[in-house]
Order: sequence, then structure tokens, then C-alpha cells
Amino acid sequence: RGLGSRPGPGGLARAPAPQLDANRGTLEVRQTAQVFNEMAQRLHEQFDAQDLLMAAISHDLRTPLARMRVRLEAMTPPEQAERCIVDVQEMDQLIGSVLEMMRGRQGGGVRQRLDLGALVQSLVDDLAEQGLPAGMVGLPEMPALVYAQPQALARVLGNLIGNALRHGGSARVAVQTAHAEARVIVDDDGPGIAPHLIDAMFAPFRQAAVGEAALNAGAGLGLYIARDLAERDGGRLTLANRPEGGLRAELVLSTTRGD
Repeated sequence: RGLGSRPGPGGLARAPAPQLDANRGTLEVRQTAQVFNEMAQRLHEQFDAQDLLMAAISHDLRTPLARMRVRLEAMTPPEQAERCIVDVQEMDQLIGSVLEMMRGRQGGGVRQRLDLGALVQSLVDDLAEQGLPAGMVGLPEMPALVYAQPQALARVLGNLIGNALRHGGSARVAVQTAHAEARVIVDDDGPGIAPHLIDAMFAPFRQAAVGEAALNAGAGLGLYIARDLAERDGGRLTLANRPEGGLRAELVLSTTRGD
């Protein structure tokens, strides 16, 4: 495996995808070359993503395992045991996120017609029953019916609301409909994100540095998975700082089938 220009975790890199000259030959030859180049690039990107996953898992698992080993070797107070449990949970979340992303690439189930407002209300009610500061700030007058994969959509919404609670201290959720679209808006009162870093937060394994809003704490896969699942249902997921402070996550889905 040669060295390319796109290193990943631990120095992982791949040679550039093979390319045919699409500027020479007959029209049919040029078109065939262009199709080949596009296919080769897509395959190249898929292999890059798989390599990145494997390298990042190996890299990220080493740190909590090392901490756990040291604490187990000198474990006497119960606080040490509690810290080990936290490390185990961290590893479990990492592995779970990666497995979920892999399952998503293989297909996330059948798209169904569902009431977006009812799904959001159910998620928020569950969190409120746990004493968490999550609440609805309004529902559309008519049911917000969308076509989506129920489990995938619940995962996306859970990620957005969970991020607001963890990093913004609260989650205020609204559901709106307009122009054949339904949108879920999740607002928080946290520090927000530096504007030039917002797009980067959707990159796989992107973790906020000290002083940033740590939206991707843990494996750094939450927002990447959420956007990927949303786009598979034809949706759009964006982040933006609110003028009055805090962060806004917005998920937009079509109310038409779109098949």
C-alpha cells in the first residue's frame, strides 16, 4: 500500500485513486473514462473510510484501556472502581457508535410514514421523566408527517437533543412545517461553536479541543452518524450559533415520499 496525500490516524494513508485520461479519444472513450474515474474515486473514498475506522478504533481504545490497567493494579478505594466503570462505558460507546455507522452503511431499514412531532414529543417526555431539562416549545397545528427510517430518525434526534443537554445545559425542541418540509429545531444555552469550526464538527472522529464546545465528546462519531443517517432519508442537518447565545441544531425532512 503506497503513501498518498491524505494521512489518517496513526499515519494511515492511501495512494491516490487511479485515473484515466478523459480528454483523449472518441466521445464514447472519454465518457467511459469519466465514468471509470468517478467510480474509482467513490471506491477510494469508501476504502479510506474503512481504514480510518479501524485505525481510529485501535488508537482511541488504547487510552482508556491504559488508564483502566493502571487503576486496577493499584485499586483500593472505591473511587478507583468507579473510574474504571467510566472507562468501560467510554469503550462501549465507542464500539457501539462504530457498529451503528457500519450498520447504517449496509442499510438502515425500511422508510415509513411517521408523525415527526409525536416522535419528538416521546423522546422529550422520556428525558423529562428522568429529571433532565428538556422540553417542547411548540408543535405544528397539523401532524408533521415525514417518510423516514424510524430507528435511524430516533437516533438522529436523540443525538441532537443529547448534545444540547450535555453541552448546553438544556434542550428546547420545536417542530415546524412549511413548504412540503418539516423541521426539528433544538436550541441550547451553551457556549456555541466558533464559526470556522462548525463544518468540522461533522467530520468523523472530530473531537473539540480545549475551549471549544465538545459536541463530539467520546468517539467523535455522533454528529457524523447523525448527518449520514439524515441524508440517507433525504434530510439536511445543520448547526448554527444563535444570536442570543447557545447553539441551534436543525434537521429538515421532506413531507413527501420522494421515492
